[in-house]
Amino acid sequence: MRNEIAVIAEHAEGKVKPVTYEIIAFAGQLQELTQQTIVVLIVGAEVSKLAGEIAEQSGLDVKAFEVSGPAGYNAEIYRKVLVEHFRIHRAAYVCAAQTSQGQDLAPVLAVELAAACISGVEAVYSIEEGIVFERALYGGKIKAGIRSISETSVVT
Repeated sequence: MRNEIAVIAEHAEGKVKPVTYEIIAFAGQLQELTQQTIVVLIVGAEVSKLAGEIAEQSGLDVKAFEVSGPAGYNAEIYRKVLVEHFRIHRAAYVCAAQTSQGQDLAPVLAVELAAACISGVEAVYSIEEGIVFERALYGGKIKAGIRSISETSVVT
C-alpha cells in the first residue's frame, strides 16, 4: 500500500515560493483524512538551504535533489528526477501547486507514473468509498467531486 503524500516545492531566485506552504497545508488536510506521511520534495541547483528552511517552517521531512544546470524550473530535469524518485518511493498522492509550473509538471508525472491527474482542486473530503477531490467546473458555476481509482493521484 502506498502511504505517502508527496509535495513538490516551488522556488525561484533563491527563495521558497509562498505557494509551497499553501500546498503543504492542503497536504495536511489530506493527511488528516488518510493518516499518511507527508514528504516535501525540492529539485534544483543549490536547494539544500531551501530544503532546510521548508523543514524548519513546516516540521516535515524534506528531500532535496541537487541538480546542475539552471537554478529555476526546468521541466525535463524535474520530470527525470521525480519520475526516478517515484518509481522507487511510490506515493499515494503527489501534490503540486496550481501554477504554470504545476500545470506543466503534473500531467507529465501522471503519464509517467500511470497515475490519475486531478487539477484545480479546491477541497478534499472523505466518503465511504474513499477520498474525493472537489473542483469548480463551468467557470465556478458548479462543483464536481472526483474520486480517483488509481493507486497514485497527481493533484494540483
